Amino acid sequence: MLANIETNLHWAQEHRTLAVHLKYVDGSKIVGVVLIKDFWNLCSLFVDPGFHRRGIGRALLLEGLRRCVSQGDRGYVKVNAAPNAVPFYHSLGFNNLDGAPRKGTSIPMIFRSRTMSENR
Repeated sequence: MLANIETNLHWAQEHRTLAVHLKYVDGSKIVGVVLIKDFWNLCSLFVDPGFHRRGIGRALLLEGLRRCVSQGDRGYVKVNAAPNAVPFYHSLGFNNLDGAPRKGTSIPMIFRSRTMSENR
């Protein structure tokens, strides 16, 4: 998992105009991040466990989705969600992507940008 995160971060640094990479800071500590590559591929959404259930993940993801729509709207954003994160993604308008290939235990999900106004 760490190798995948590192690969994605290097990609984002090399392709700054093709990614939304946001962080949430509490004092001097980064407590949350989101990375959406090519404005459609949600690769990383992490919030420090000590900061869960405070709306940080929701705020990061909604801002990331807003930027995807405004900067390079493909009409959708996809994610391979951890099984325990599926209810969170559902609450933000993502749907399961039936028939999509799975990576390990992850659940392929999709957010269609036309639903953006419904989540504000």
